[in-house]
Amino acid sequence: MEVLSRIIKIINTLVGGNLLLILFIPLVIVLIIAAIVGSVIGAILRFFGIIPDIPSAPDDIEEQITNAPGMTALDLPLAYVAIYRLAEIQTNVPWMLLAAMHKAATDCGRNMPEDDSDTSDDPNPIGQFKFKQTFWSGESWDHDEDGKITESDFDLTNISKIQEGNGWGKDIDQDKKADPEDADDAIISVAYFLQSKGAKKGATDDIIRQAVSAFSTNNEFVQQAMNYYHQLQADPELQNE
Repeated sequence: MEVLSRIIKIINTLVGGNLLLILFIPLVIVLIIAAIVGSVIGAILRFFGIIPDIPSAPDDIEEQITNAPGMTALDLPLAYVAIYRLAEIQTNVPWMLLAAMHKAATDCGRNMPEDDSDTSDDPNPIGQFKFKQTFWSGESWDHDEDGKITESDFDLTNISKIQEGNGWGKDIDQDKKADPEDADDAIISVAYFLQSKGAKKGATDDIIRQAVSAFSTNNEFVQQAMNYYHQLQADPELQNE
């Protein structure tokens, strides 16, 4: 009894006579012991496979989503299908057309153009749809005959400059820049352009082709996009679209 009395007296001195704090200390000790025991038991159960490990998200999760097999024969990334559909709701442009053009341009972002590339078919293409710089930022800026803006240090993602130049680039994800390499911005920008050309749901093939041709003068791209568009329309999984 004398030893117990001394222990209580020492604890009382340390906590300044606060009864609640006296009761709190054992509770903390119990919780710590319980946490340790729980961790040990959990480790044992996972070791024997009784409960599964919960994997952490990989660093390249966005790349894996982009490259995962899609819902159709074209292997459209499911994450992008959601964006195509949202763009259709906002503009009435068929989501299958957006998907077809995206597939024809860069295989839905899997084959992006290299910086400062320059080919005869797609001069200075940028971003998810191999845009001309003047398409994205506007014809008002000084540019060469291929649509490359010649002003030095020109920021293609600057929203104010795009609006000033009457370009089609848009900042749909509201990150303060209109980025042609960002799928959200790129898809909605193309959708609004096609809308201006009459490429809406129910439009004839001729109107659709004219709208795609207005976007790109590359006949090979136009034909490929139309082929993909017809392929999506004929996909049994999408018959109810």
